[in-house]
Amino acid sequence: MRKCGALRRRYWPRCLAVIVLMPVGIMAGRGLAAPADAVAELREILQTPANDPGLREHCLCEQIKKLNGISELRRALALRDWREDDPDDRIAAGDRASRAEVVRRFDSGVRAVLQRGDAASRLAVMDMIVHLATTTRGVGTPVSLARTFAGDLAELTRQGDLLTREAAARALGQACPDPAQAVPVLSKLMESKETSLQLAACDALGYLLKVATFLATRNHAPNTVEATPAEVVKAGQEVVPAAVRGLRSPEAGVRRRCAQALAQTAEALCKLLPRTRVSASEDMANSQRQQDVDRAELLPLLPVLRAQVPALMKALGDSDGDVRILARRTLADMTSPEVMRLEQTVSSAAPPFKAVSTASTDAAATGMTSTVQKLAEGLQDEDARSRRTVLDVLETLGAAAAPAAPALVAALADADPFVRWAAARTLGKVSPAAADTAVPGLAALLADTDLDLRLAAAMALEHYGKAARTAVPELIQASGAMDSEMRVAVIRALGAIGAPEVKPALPVLTAAVGDADPRVQEAAARVLGELGPLAGTAVEPLRKALQTGPPEVQKAAGEALLKILRLDR
Repeated sequence: MRKCGALRRRYWPRCLAVIVLMPVGIMAGRGLAAPADAVAELREILQTPANDPGLREHCLCEQIKKLNGISELRRALALRDWREDDPDDRIAAGDRASRAEVVRRFDSGVRAVLQRGDAASRLAVMDMIVHLATTTRGVGTPVSLARTFAGDLAELTRQGDLLTREAAARALGQACPDPAQAVPVLSKLMESKETSLQLAACDALGYLLKVATFLATRNHAPNTVEATPAEVVKAGQEVVPAAVRGLRSPEAGVRRRCAQALAQTAEALCKLLPRTRVSASEDMANSQRQQDVDRAELLPLLPVLRAQVPALMKALGDSDGDVRILARRTLADMTSPEVMRLEQTVSSAAPPFKAVSTASTDAAATGMTSTVQKLAEGLQDEDARSRRTVLDVLETLGAAAAPAAPALVAALADADPFVRWAAARTLGKVSPAAADTAVPGLAALLADTDLDLRLAAAMALEHYGKAARTAVPELIQASGAMDSEMRVAVIRALGAIGAPEVKPALPVLTAAVGDADPRVQEAAARVLGELGPLAGTAVEPLRKALQTGPPEVQKAAGEALLKILRLDR
């Protein structure tokens, strides 16, 4: 130890404080001071400038011998001061060898407890392993040290008391295991007669995705555990089929946890999608090429998720509200604009990327259409709640839901008013898709007894614009509605259709300039102005509105007159 003392005195003046306090340490046996912390002393050596790598390694070896018990060994392994990646190969090799010795002793102690310890000590050690998962990496690798014990945890799920087996299952999911080895173990537990074991296994499936995604998306620092997007994809490919099988369980808790695992997978895909970031040192082409390569890494997860659309559709009608919500969230993430762009990974990538992605993108070219069409099949479900949820998802897609337009048109005649209302709203967002059938269907709703339905239909027709010209007669009929908001919606729809198709509606629009509601007056004035000289018959009512109407109506009437009389040129 004289060599280690020399190292401290020479390279780190703070060790003088330790020397000064040594007599106090000697008196510790008499109760006058606490014993020295072996891990803290190890940190001091690691932080000492290492001009003599051989001396450094010797001191590390001597100090490691003083570490007692798996708790101190765990703390030593978690230190961020190890220099395994030091530019000086001698220092890096020395630290790797020293840390490998700590790992060897820790590994031996943990396995001894897991294999021969009592229930309480096993639970304590499993908790320690879970803590390692995101904090402590292995030797010379960013992979979590916790993975080393995945096999032991898997074995514990098969034996011992029920509490130990449950804890082992949950710890296995959090220990960054190889998904191909862990998921079959968890799937077997999901078939157990013990509901608590089923729930523990389902929890573990969710943990597996959650931990991998956290490690792949967090900001990395030296000596921290890391995961790659490819590892998340691999986890998802294993977890998704197992979770879908769990959706068939009679136990609501099992279904709920499996739905959560599926939602986490779809969410992980969205989180991992590369964002556009171009630094001053790289051009747009290089940035795009790298993003394409990054996206290609994620593509294999898409078909796995899309294959589960039928099961998710069924889950939309689950008796458990949480399952329905989670299924909807999963479908929404799977069909989000970001994921749609993922399938458009393309041309500017390097040749290796093209070779990898061409087959995937060719197969995925119709993937979005296929997914939307499968979603649309859910509109035939007997459960109205399921049909409503399908429409909620389709509506969030906006124009991307266009392949569902035929099913949406059919839903306009659904027995459930909420389904009809949502179908009308969604058709407005996919316009002008299926205009030849959608417009007549929406026009028919203008005569519905439900005001909300009539409003939704009028607003959707506004989005169809010129394509809604065949609905002019029904819009004229609906312009006499008692509700002023409905009258405004009808006028806006007529305005979107425009000239010359709305010429038959001129009397209605002209009369609306004198409506009792200023909002109707303003809307009518704006539409008449857009019609230009065609609206010549409305000049007098507009002049009257210009003189007597409220400020917003006067402004709209004045602008309309300028356009009708061609005075704005």
